[in-house]
Amino acid sequence: MAGIKAEQLASLMNELRNTLVVFATDPVLRQLSGKGASISPKDIEENWIYLVLPESKLQVYSRYLSLIVSQFTRYLTQRPEKAQPNVLMALDEFPRLGFMPAFTDAISTLRSRNVSVMILLQSLAQLDKIYQENGRKVIMDNMHYVVVHNALDNTSQKYFSDRAGAKTAVIKGTTVGTGGSAGTIDALFGSHSTNYNQQSVPLIRPEEFATLEKPILYAYKLGVARVDKAYWFNDSRMKSLVEQGGVR
Repeated sequence: MAGIKAEQLASLMNELRNTLVVFATDPVLRQLSGKGASISPKDIEENWIYLVLPESKLQVYSRYLSLIVSQFTRYLTQRPEKAQPNVLMALDEFPRLGFMPAFTDAISTLRSRNVSVMILLQSLAQLDKIYQENGRKVIMDNMHYVVVHNALDNTSQKYFSDRAGAKTAVIKGTTVGTGGSAGTIDALFGSHSTNYNQQSVPLIRPEEFATLEKPILYAYKLGVARVDKAYWFNDSRMKSLVEQGGVR
């Protein structure tokens, strides 16, 4: 700080204060102090583990969260093949966790360890920004079940349209002539001809993803289908579990 102007020093201190103030009374900070309860990756074998943060804190703790996810990922890749119990790793707002090399390296291995990975995101452009296009392809190629509620950006629309595949459509064409030889019917009414051509067209056009009325499901070995939404509060069993405070 030697030689820095007083105005610049004041600006630096103000920025530092604004950055650190969020941690002053934050309960997450107390967990990091070593005085609270602790967990280790192996605890996931016998417990349901939830890590919940307010959305306003996701950016602040993104590196902390990515460290936790990376540690659990490394542990799960070391499980024996077809290990029990089955484990679900569900990551909401996945792109906001930042770049995690351990995740992309392990995602193709986890399935053989009976680990299912579920990620939730707003658009594929978010993955491209963090993992680049090749990294996004690695992640999406290992997602054997994908549900799309809508897609507004061009990258996502084109990807999901291409993933859905194409169908063969019969295109009907009509040619109308302006006339024929003098004294013929064609000279009076013109000539007409109809032709049919087979053409490959997208099963779901890219622009359709912007206004989906029903979610699109991509299922491994089953293809693509439009499905109905299932609301937990309309299911008596799920509603009962939620009211009891969780799954038993």
